[in-house]
Order: sequence, then C-alpha cells, then structure tokens
Amino acid sequence: MDFTSACLDWAINRGSRCDAIAFLLDSYCRLLRAHGVNVRRCNLATDTLHPQMAGMRHVWFSERTEPGPINPDVVVQRRQYPVDDALIDEVFFRASSRTSPQYLVSPFHRIDQDGELHASIKSADEEQAFPVFQDLAALGCTEYFGIALRGFTAPRQQLSIAIDNAEPLTQEKLENLRLSARVLTLLLNTLLEHEVKKTIARTYLGRDAGQRVCAGMIDLGNVIDVEGALWYSDLRGFTQLSQEISPAELVAALNSYYGRVVGAIYAHGGDVLKYVGDAILAIFPVQALATPQQACAAAYAAALDAQTDENGSGTRTADDCIALHYGLAQYGNIGAEDRLDFTLIGKEVNVVARANDIAKKNNEPMVWTRA
Repeated sequence: MDFTSACLDWAINRGSRCDAIAFLLDSYCRLLRAHGVNVRRCNLATDTLHPQMAGMRHVWFSERTEPGPINPDVVVQRRQYPVDDALIDEVFFRASSRTSPQYLVSPFHRIDQDGELHASIKSADEEQAFPVFQDLAALGCTEYFGIALRGFTAPRQQLSIAIDNAEPLTQEKLENLRLSARVLTLLLNTLLEHEVKKTIARTYLGRDAGQRVCAGMIDLGNVIDVEGALWYSDLRGFTQLSQEISPAELVAALNSYYGRVVGAIYAHGGDVLKYVGDAILAIFPVQALATPQQACAAAYAAALDAQTDENGSGTRTADDCIALHYGLAQYGNIGAEDRLDFTLIGKEVNVVARANDIAKKNNEPMVWTRA
C-alpha cells in the first residue's frame, strides 16, 4: 500500500476513532514511524477558545521520559498520557507565548513566518540553528520538519517532528509529511470543535448543564428532577451601588464577588446554574455528593468559605447574603423553541429565594431552612 492510501486508511479506521488530541497525536506518530519516518519528538501547538486559556501544546515522546519544567505562572493545566512505550505531555497556557524571547528564537517562530521549516540537526558538539536543536541533538535526532496547519478552528496550528533517521528525508518523504499533516488537520479540527463546544457549554451553562446539553438534552420541555442543597445568594444594596459607581466599576465589583463565591461553590462540589443580576443560583446535588447530609454539609462549608477572607480570620469579605435549602427541583430546558434556557425551577427554588429575602430584611449574613 502506498503512503497516500495508508494515510487515508489510517484517518478513516484509526485516527477518526481517537477521542482526544493526545491520542490522535500518538496514533499519527505511529503512522509515520511505520512508514520510515523515525519520529522521536512531535510537537503540536494550537490556539484555543477558552476564558482561562489562550493555547495548548502536545508533545509526543517516543519513550517514557520526564517532559521537563515549565514556568508555572503561564500554565493553567498540565498532564501526561502514557501510551505503551510513548508519552504525551499536554499543557494549557494562560496566554499566547508568541511574544516571549524563547518563542522568538524557536523554530515555531520561523514556521509562523514562512509556513514551513525543514532543517538538519547537527551533532551535539556543534552550533545549532535554534537552541532547542541542542536538546534534540542530544537525543540523536538528525532532522527537523515543521509546518503550519491550515485549519479553521484556531488562528494558529503548528506541527513539528524531530527524527533520527540515518539518511536525510527524500523529497518523496517530505511530500508524504505534507500530505499527512493535511489529513491530520481534518481530524484535529473535529476534536478542537468538540472541545470548543464543550467549553462554551460548560462556561455559559455550568458544568452539569453544559455536559447534558452537549450529550443531546436540548429539547424544549426536557426537564428532570434533581435533588440537593440549593443555594441563593446576592449582595445587599446592589441597586443603590449600581447608581453610585460607573458601569466599568460595577462590572469589576461583580466579577470580584462572583470569582470568590463561585470558587467556593466549585471547591465543595457544587454547580453554579444561573447569574441573575448580582444573585447566584447554585446546587450541591446529592447524586454527586452521595447523601443529603453530605450535600448540605458541602453547601454550608462553601458558604463559610465564600464569606470569609483568604487567610481564614473570619472577616466578612462582602455585604452579601446566602440562603441554603434542601429539596427536589426541576432542571432542564425552559423557554421557547428558538430561545431556550437550561435552568432550575420549582417550589424549592422559590423557597430558597424567599429565605434569602428574609435574611436580608433581618440583616443576617446567612440563613438555612429546616427542610
């Protein structure tokens, strides 16, 4: 089977079954190795759409190894995937690195400018064209090939491989690499679109609601019962505050308040369902927290964390009020056919909202029902 046929066969029968970028990259590198391109390192970098991350990078290692340190200030998340004898290092970055000094002297910068880079890697005791080539030379790598991928899901997608073939890549093998990169891009775009879809749903709907919507729970009136500790909180005097400060200051104040409270809710196993002005509706589902007692305990612990400062001195951080209530509510798609909202409704939701009103009228920071 010629390489073109083999590449298409791989894409249809193996690559298309990969459900994560790390596994797709592993499968791709094994395809190349099976056809005479002895890959030692493969680096895939792409931008992403995420409120906390600007880009991600996957590096495939032909052997189990220590991937090396990265400045923790720029990393949102990092994890490794061992697959047979290989390892994939996955890193999500806070911001683009395309202006950093390290990037400007990297092969990827050249690929950004020219679209492609094919270069020899000299022996370890010789001066290299790029600093990273020194590390690759120490592994015995002899050649480098990098290419900009022409995808539609991200402004930047780049792929590079470092090989240790004894003979230089022929023009035929270079053309094979270009073809394989184009085929990889098709599969990569599908996975990136899937990740973007999940990110948007999770960010705007909440963790559980986003997962349900992505799984197909999108029909009008598709509602389920959910049991747990309900949370309703808001700020006292928000209406007056909104008249006294600028819109920009108001947004900053709200984001600061939300950041603290939502962090506490998530840290204790809850899920934020809705922002309503300055109010937050959340749930600590018994399904995720095992028992009603544990759900209530988690909600109470989150409330204490949300209303104390970071050093644990007990000082109130904002003039807010939190109401907690346990019960069964209805959860799902409410609205019109062309504008749905995935939210929580029912008698118990009304109870926790009224409890919040009572607490505010009595100047209490927190209230919980006996239900």
